[in-house]
Amino acid sequence: MGKQKFMNLGLMVILILGIVLISGCVQEQGQTGTPSEKTQTPQTPQATTSKYSPANINLFASAKEGEIIRFYFLLEDANGRNTPGDGHVKVEIFDDLNNSLYYKEFDVKASEFVDYQFKLTGQGIGKAYEWRIPISEIKKGVSSFGFGRAFLTFVTPDGKELHAEDTTVQIPTYTEEELTQMAEEEYNKNAKEVSLELEDDNFKVKIIRYGLFTDYSSFASSESILRVDLEVEAKQTGSFYTYKSKLIDSNGNQYERSYKSKFEGGNLEEGIKRTGYIAFENVPKNIDISKIIIEDYIFDLKNRRAYTYEQLAEEEYNKNAITVNKKIRKGNFEVTVTRGGFFSPYEWGKRKQYFRVDMEVKNVGSRSTYFSPSGMAIIDDQRNQYERSFGGTLDTFSKIYPGVTKKGYVLFEEVPTSVTSVKLVFELGYDENFNPYLFEYNIDLK
Repeated sequence: MGKQKFMNLGLMVILILGIVLISGCVQEQGQTGTPSEKTQTPQTPQATTSKYSPANINLFASAKEGEIIRFYFLLEDANGRNTPGDGHVKVEIFDDLNNSLYYKEFDVKASEFVDYQFKLTGQGIGKAYEWRIPISEIKKGVSSFGFGRAFLTFVTPDGKELHAEDTTVQIPTYTEEELTQMAEEEYNKNAKEVSLELEDDNFKVKIIRYGLFTDYSSFASSESILRVDLEVEAKQTGSFYTYKSKLIDSNGNQYERSYKSKFEGGNLEEGIKRTGYIAFENVPKNIDISKIIIEDYIFDLKNRRAYTYEQLAEEEYNKNAITVNKKIRKGNFEVTVTRGGFFSPYEWGKRKQYFRVDMEVKNVGSRSTYFSPSGMAIIDDQRNQYERSFGGTLDTFSKIYPGVTKKGYVLFEEVPTSVTSVKLVFELGYDENFNPYLFEYNIDLK
């Protein structure tokens, strides 16, 4: 057991030493180099002669030590040999969003370079310049893994610029709560208020605002999305989802709902309100939004109006329908055809075209009778016949009580829009000789 414990301890020591080596941690040989902190005001180095000729930055790295970060770099000449050098240094630290967290400039002298060696092997790596930056002087940044990037520029006395980058600088970062608050504050500051509301028999849906939103939380992509805030209230218990949401710009481009949306759809009990937002990705920052579509609810931002697909189809039909107002009374029924025309409702997200006939049916008899027409069809001006389709709002098999009037419409598929006139025909009831009553209505579409 003791031997096994000793072996485990040995493996742990080797592992720790390996991590130290990989992180590039080094120490100086002899006296510790001291950074020459001059000024943060940009300076232009004077062209002077120097016996050193650095041509490249061979290594630029950093290591966190308590409340400071130690930076160091090594120079090399044109032949790849390590060399110190006089010059002017510029260093800037960035986070994942390219926000500048720290910037400083200072002069260095060749005499300030010190000998460096690897801690693990003791092997010398050459003359290096080092300096330290208190973490308190670095602003908080956004980073998924706690690292930022430091860019180093070394300007030689003759004006040549040498560049290097360290991508593993440990920076102070915002907490999750701070990132969430920062994202919300930024969104609320720039979002556009809309306050368009729409309701039908089932739900009241309200678009509150929209705008670009950046999620700064850890492991988020930090890429802006277009966010649309909404509120949904159930007028009666039912299911509400946002999966089929779309965004349409003024050029007719369409953008689909992103998985980054944060609206919890599902079954809503009557009176329950639910808020959240719908996200759209890859949207131009200067987008001119024409419409926001959430399932069957359309919010027309251009014209400041909102409507459902059903309301839109009804509006278009009402605009183009032909007025007929023909009344026929036979047997126990008085049937009036009020209007007719082409009707294009949305079914399963797609437009479907029908010929629609609006009707009023009244029981003029003395007892309740079933309204059950047979052979209902449309005949066009070319003597083509089209049978009644399923759908519509008029129940064609229902009992109607004396004096009661039922209203609704019936639909017919595949009637061509090129026809100039049609005739509606059906049979309803019988005369004293048991011959069916024939109802015929001519509808002129010209």
